[in-house]
This record gives sequence, C-alpha cells and structure tokens, in this order.
Amino acid sequence: GSNYKPDDAVCAARVAALEPTLDLLEHHLSSTGGPYLVGSYSLADVTFTPYLDVMGACRLSEQIQARPALAAWIERCLARPAWRYCLDGTVMNRVRQETLG
Repeated sequence: GSNYKPDDAVCAARVAALEPTLDLLEHHLSSTGGPYLVGSYSLADVTFTPYLDVMGACRLSEQIQARPALAAWIERCLARPAWRYCLDGTVMNRVRQETLG
C-alpha cells in the first residue's frame, strides 16, 4: 500500500541482515500465540506497522511467507482501520488543510 520506491541494491543487501530479526519475531509470535506482540494490540505493534508496509515494498514476501505467525501478524497490523486511514491520505490532507488554511 505504500508509495515507497525501494532501491533494489539496498533491499538486497539488507535481506540477509534482517533474517535473524524475522526469526525472532516468528518465534515470539508463535510461542505466545499472539495475536499481537504483547497479546492485545499495543504501541509495540503500532511502532512496527510503518516498517511492515515498507517490507512489502522491499519484496520480502518469500521471507515473510516462510514464517506463518509473522505473516499473519503483519496481515493483522496492516489491516487495522487506523493504518488504512493513514494510508488513504486523510491524515496528511487534514494536517495540510489545518496548517495551510
């Protein structure tokens, strides 16, 4: 859903470095049963959501799909109504209107 345009070389260089973090998240989510990082939706999940959106732009779907608990968590976070609201431009349009008149 992002307008982010990834740099292919940078994305490729970062995938291997990201694997341990993806493994850690997968282990945590699968061992706790989720559905979110600390059980219910929290600031921990909110903090990760913009990065999760960029992960999609970096074409990490293979790495994410190999981790079912992580994939399900990402899907839940990105489907949250507040995140959908942010992506549709409403927030920034409102800020611009209130700031610029």
